[in-house]
Amino acid sequence: MYRLHYKEYLVGLVNRHGIDPAEVMTAEELTMLLERAQKKVPRRGRDESISQYTKRLLDVSRSRLKPFGSDSFIQISLLRHVLDTRGRIFKKI
Repeated sequence: MYRLHYKEYLVGLVNRHGIDPAEVMTAEELTMLLERAQKKVPRRGRDESISQYTKRLLDVSRSRLKPFGSDSFIQISLLRHVLDTRGRIFKKI
């Protein structure tokens, strides 16, 4: 029960402050997000920097997944990730 309330609290913070947690995710985290949604993950180009690849993964995530909202797949997946990484995403608040 506590975990459910904590997730609801985090969703409230995200919505209240207009934060898009996907913007601070790493390439690895965005890859996991796409894999959980069973979406095709593009491969990193040979001459593509990690920052370019991360931006491309973010663009792909936004185009292939539901928009960020209270019941979206992205938000649910991010909350799982946040709980696993001790709130690193929410340090900006």
